[in-house]
Amino acid sequence: MPKASKHLKASNLIGQVCECFDEIPYHRSNHCKNGIPFPNFAKSAFAMLHQKYDSLLSFDTDLADPILAHNLETLYHVQDQKVPSDTRMR
Repeated sequence: MPKASKHLKASNLIGQVCECFDEIPYHRSNHCKNGIPFPNFAKSAFAMLHQKYDSLLSFDTDLADPILAHNLETLYHVQDQKVPSDTRMR
């Protein structure tokens, strides 16, 4: 049986997806008043779907957990733990 590629890891694949989110151009002139960068919206939504949350509200509620906040920054590359609320993500 051939060896699996050492680059085929979930963290590497998530990193590639997040790099693509960073390349999405943002053309709106009215930036988020909380200073949340546009890629954080896409990365947070991806993290919510990847972790199989039932709803935006349950994801938003669980953000109080410091472990989830740390994972968003380290695994999903959400900058400065600035995550949009469930209302803003809609």
